[in-house]
Amino acid sequence: MRTKFLSINKILTATLTPSTENAQYPVENMQDSRTTKVFRSTNASANVVIDFGSATSIDTIAFKAASTGSIGWTGDLTLEMNATDSWGAPSFTTTITPNATFNRGYKTFASQSYRYARLVATGSSYVEFANFFLGEYVQLSDNSIDYGWDHSYDDLTKGSFNRYGQGFFDENIKQMDLTAKFKYLNKTELATIQDMFNYHGISKPLWVVIDENEAIVDEKERFINQYTLKRLPSYNNSGFGLFDTSFTLVEVM
Repeated sequence: MRTKFLSINKILTATLTPSTENAQYPVENMQDSRTTKVFRSTNASANVVIDFGSATSIDTIAFKAASTGSIGWTGDLTLEMNATDSWGAPSFTTTITPNATFNRGYKTFASQSYRYARLVATGSSYVEFANFFLGEYVQLSDNSIDYGWDHSYDDLTKGSFNRYGQGFFDENIKQMDLTAKFKYLNKTELATIQDMFNYHGISKPLWVVIDENEAIVDEKERFINQYTLKRLPSYNNSGFGLFDTSFTLVEVM
């Protein structure tokens, strides 16, 4: 079980062109990490063309629904890639089935390098897209987070009690936290992890895939999510050429 990190999100710097667009939910919202910012089409069939500006290597797609709703389309999502903005016979096509329980989806595939990508979906009356990742995963060849990692939910519900002990609550969403550690990173692995964490800091979102093969969990989407670092980690030189570190991630809401 080797963890994957989805680090540099190519969709954030691309030019997005929707087939149709609800002016109150513009396509630029797909480049906003807040899950309440969504794009909506004006009809049931929609696509968004993504222009990376030049040929760009992509081997992973991940997405999650708005925190206030569910997946914004019905059935599978289609990802197409092509050298030109022409979609009669795209060079690459794959489909991704969302997990309706966790309102997320994820897929890796052989690396593709094209200038254009297109997301295609069908909804009941419109299509809604929230957070997407398109890019390349980061994974250490010989190491992974150590067993003993912690996962928890922070219930953001607000409430109070009256003098009779009766509770009144404004129910809200639950926010995921993930705390984990690496042990015995070699100098190459240290550079990979340290450079990645320094790039993201506490402000740039980082997607994490804990167990894509479902070796220890029932469904891989249970722990796939978009996070930010709670703080930049420190690194302990635990042996000659070896390093340990721990980190805490907080779900982007």
